[in-house]
Amino acid sequence: MDTELIEDIWEESPKSVDELEKLSLHSVLLVLAGYISIGIGTLHFLLTIMDRFESLKVFQLLINLIFGFMLLLSYYELDSDPKRWSILAGIFSLILIGLGGIVGGLAGLVGFIGALLGFLSTMDKSFDI
Repeated sequence: MDTELIEDIWEESPKSVDELEKLSLHSVLLVLAGYISIGIGTLHFLLTIMDRFESLKVFQLLINLIFGFMLLLSYYELDSDPKRWSILAGIFSLILIGLGGIVGGLAGLVGFIGALLGFLSTMDKSFDI
């Protein structure tokens, strides 16, 4: 993947509460889902392998990292094509729910609600929250 794209996503992603307050609700939920999936997913992996190493936990970590990043990419690209990227964010969220373990389920639920709100805001401009 292009390193410039990763740097652009990192620069564009909000990193403080003040930056989050300026976003719409669906954008906040997508960013939050990405951060939950990547951050808490990594922490959960580190804490669970201390007890016993399982290959399932490695798989769940990879799913959380990849699709957490894809949710951040969806947030980044949402302005260019909102309908397509909100549908993709919903698909990424469903994958997290199904394959990401407990943390992926939580992140996927938050991301799916954000994707649903983003999709509804493309259908009706007065719906924008």
